[in-house]
Amino acid sequence: MESKNTFSKKSKEWLSCLLVGFLFGAFVFGSVLSILHIRFNRIGNLKEAFVIGLYFLIIYGVWVAVVFFFSWPAVELLNGFFSRFRKKKEDAAGKPDSRFKAALFLGFFTYLFFYWFLYFNYGLTYDHYPFGTLKNIKGMLLFLLARSVLITAAVLIVSGLLSSFVFHLHKRGRLRKTALFLFFIFAAVHIVFPLIYSVQSSKKESLPEIQPSIERRSIESTFKVVFVGLDGADWRVIDPLIEKGELPNFTRLVDEGSSGPLRTLKNANSAVIWSSIFTGKTPKAHGIFDFYTIELRGLGFPGIFPVHRTYFPEIAGFLEKTFFVKRHTVNRTFLNSFPVWEILWISGIHFGVLNAPYISFPAFEGNVSEDVFVSMDWESYYTKHGEDTETFNSLLKNFIQPPGFFETIKAYYTPGDITSGMAPLFLELLREWKQRQFLTI
Repeated sequence: MESKNTFSKKSKEWLSCLLVGFLFGAFVFGSVLSILHIRFNRIGNLKEAFVIGLYFLIIYGVWVAVVFFFSWPAVELLNGFFSRFRKKKEDAAGKPDSRFKAALFLGFFTYLFFYWFLYFNYGLTYDHYPFGTLKNIKGMLLFLLARSVLITAAVLIVSGLLSSFVFHLHKRGRLRKTALFLFFIFAAVHIVFPLIYSVQSSKKESLPEIQPSIERRSIESTFKVVFVGLDGADWRVIDPLIEKGELPNFTRLVDEGSSGPLRTLKNANSAVIWSSIFTGKTPKAHGIFDFYTIELRGLGFPGIFPVHRTYFPEIAGFLEKTFFVKRHTVNRTFLNSFPVWEILWISGIHFGVLNAPYISFPAFEGNVSEDVFVSMDWESYYTKHGEDTETFNSLLKNFIQPPGFFETIKAYYTPGDITSGMAPLFLELLREWKQRQFLTI
């Protein structure tokens, strides 16, 4: 009978530990990260805000609950192991309250250490070293070790305080009231923020359609521009190669033109930076903040841009296999500003665009007899549908304009290696086709 009561008590404590994990993950992390995403995406709709909030409550609540689920048996195993070395036999089972508190501490520590260690080391490079310039891996390893020690010390202190506080609430039977209080706070902030952003968004003017509401003008100009973009290129890589004589064309550009490092957007990626380059706008103005949006079931297309270092993008990638989450790579339809080729079209300036990253899809239909446009990922489309002539021809216009330009491209296309043929194609546009005033690759 006593063993049954002991088992029943342990089960209740285990469930209580599981509940604490869920509440902590849902209302401390999930609620805060939900608000971060609502703020980041400036969600002004109450329904959408609550859908986002609900997803974050469930995702982070379940995640932390799983951690706490395993913390209890881990404490039991450790207690059983160390009980062999205890002198007093009556203490071999350990005190139930101390076991529960230890399980709480282990759950808090495990989750918080994992979260904050990866948070501070996410995308870490030599540029993030705060005390000068690092030239070898030894210095970086010492920096990581020192940072890890500080993170561990901070998490130990916070975990101890949290476990003592939650244990106090548990003993006094206040966990339910605390959970209810946190829910009311969650509901309040998920009402206030959308109301603020709905007022702000109502003051914005919508972007006019490029066709046919805008009348084209004709500008006479012999001035020509060629823009070549190399994603991820860095002078720290280029300069040593120039010194070795391996980049003669770059050397000539540097010697006869202007060169130097450019300022960039903070905490941005290629999709955001290219969108800013082609529109001349900041992310806040052009509306693209990442490579993709995350569509949540009930929220609708196009979804929300993820905030990095929250693990939501990684979790969404895992959940994409389910019915509830889908990711959409950004393209022209996500832009709130005109890209340069549309401005050129309005101005009556001829252009050629080859493989411009992200926002070049769908292909822009300019002056069919003068302009050419090849969108990003056209080769993936060709590889996938090239043998299905009917499907391929019906959708070709979304990737290449004019569609007949595809016959020119085929001569330079090497399956699986689009970049090898892009440079020769670029040169042909300069030599054989009518000279454009703007050409980008």
